[in-house]
Amino acid sequence: MEAEIILEKLMSYFNVINYSELAEKIGIQQQNISKWKSRNSISAIKKKCRELGIYNEIFGEQFLTTPLTNFSKSLEKKSYIDEDSLFFLEGLFLRAKTQNRLKELKEDIQRLSLNYLN
Repeated sequence: MEAEIILEKLMSYFNVINYSELAEKIGIQQQNISKWKSRNSISAIKKKCRELGIYNEIFGEQFLTTPLTNFSKSLEKKSYIDEDSLFFLEGLFLRAKTQNRLKELKEDIQRLSLNYLN
């Protein structure tokens, strides 16, 4: 896992749009976040998440919490998948995550997929 991806998760978690806002939310200087990213300092990010009491929210269930934007990067060469759909799914995921309803979302998606697999 890369620090940049974890920082994206933190930005989503705190509903901020840049590192300056994130730094303010977590009580550090923006330069620290830039250093974490450039040095890929995952251990420093984990330490801060533990201090904030959000470690499980950011690092728990990694297969479910990997941002869909990262997933979309792996699909860039597949032109049949549009970015708007991925962002829509990411929005659903983030909302379900904040409401502790990830399992329910996964079940709903599985049921919905049956309509399109026939």
